[in-house]
Amino acid sequence: MWKIYLQAPQYPEGLEMHIWVNKIAGNTEYTLQNFNILNHYIGMKPIEESSFKELEIMPLVVYGLMVTGLLVAFFKNKYLLAGWLGLLVIAGTAGLIDFYLWLVDFGTNLDPHAPIKIPGMAYIPPLIGPKQLLNFHALSLPALGSLGLAIPMVLAAFAVYIEFFSGKKLRLKPTGTAKRFSYGIGLGLLLGLGSLTGCSPEPQPIAYGQVGCEHCKMTISDNRYGAEIVTKTGKAFFFDSIECMADYLHQQEGLQEKVAMLLVTDFNQPETLVAADQVLYLQSEKLPSPMGMYLTAISSPTVAEDFQQTYEGRLLNWSEVLQAVKNHEKLY
Repeated sequence: MWKIYLQAPQYPEGLEMHIWVNKIAGNTEYTLQNFNILNHYIGMKPIEESSFKELEIMPLVVYGLMVTGLLVAFFKNKYLLAGWLGLLVIAGTAGLIDFYLWLVDFGTNLDPHAPIKIPGMAYIPPLIGPKQLLNFHALSLPALGSLGLAIPMVLAAFAVYIEFFSGKKLRLKPTGTAKRFSYGIGLGLLLGLGSLTGCSPEPQPIAYGQVGCEHCKMTISDNRYGAEIVTKTGKAFFFDSIECMADYLHQQEGLQEKVAMLLVTDFNQPETLVAADQVLYLQSEKLPSPMGMYLTAISSPTVAEDFQQTYEGRLLNWSEVLQAVKNHEKLY
C-alpha cells in the first residue's frame, strides 16, 4: 500500500519500509529492527505490528468492498453503483487520515531523554513526499498496492458518469451497450481490490546464527531444530526448538487465534520447515534438543519409526507435544 524510504549516516544504502494491508515489513528481514534503532535515537516509539489494530481491520474492509462490488455488478443498479463509489471514497479517505494520525502520534510523543533532542520535540514523518530532519532524510510514497484502490475508484466514477450523465449530455437514452459496459467494469475493477489482499502469510527463512529465539532469547544456531510461528498478518516469530514454540503458545494468551502457520524443522532436512501438525515427534534422551525436552521432528512416518528403533523413546503427534510441554515432561 505505502512505502517509506529513510537514509541516515548509519545506513547509507537506505532503509525501505513497506506498509501492507495486513502487515508492516521491509525490503530485508532486519528493516523494522533498523527503523526502530533510528527511532530510538530521536525518541520515537518502536514500530510494532501488534500495536496497530488497523492491520486486522483493513483486510476485512477490502473483502467487504469486493463482496459489495460483486453485488453491484449482479444487481446492475446505478444507485448501488454510486453507493459503492461512495464506500470506496470513504475507505480511501479514512485510510489516509488514519495513516496521518499514526504519523502525528509517532512524531509528537517523543521521549525527552532520547540521545538526540529534536527542536520543538516534534518530528512528523511525511505523509507523501520528502522531508529532512538533521541528517535523516525520509521519503514517503504510495506503493503499487494503492493502485488497487485508486483504479477501482476511477473506473467506478467513470461508470457512474455513464449511468447518470452521459445520456443527458448527449440527449440520448443510454444504450444497452453502455449499460453492459458500465456494469462490466465492476467485475474488472474487483481485480484491483483483490490485489490488496494478495499478500498471504508465508514462511520466512530462519537466519541461523543471527536471530534470537522469541521465547528464550538465545541465538538460534542448530538448523535441525528451528521452529516458526507465522501470524495471519504475515508476522514471523522464530524459535530455537519445538519446546520453545509450544511453551510460547501456552504463555501468549489469544495468540492461537492469530496464528496462520505453525512450522517446525524436519530433522533429516535441516532448514526445511514443515507444518507442525503434519509430522511426528520422537522424544528420546539419545537425541537432545536445544532446550532439554528431547523433541525431534520427523516428517516421514517410516523414518520416524526407524528412528524410534535406533534411538528408543516415544513418538508423539503435535497435540501430544503441546500437552507434554504444558506438563513439563522433559523426560518420558
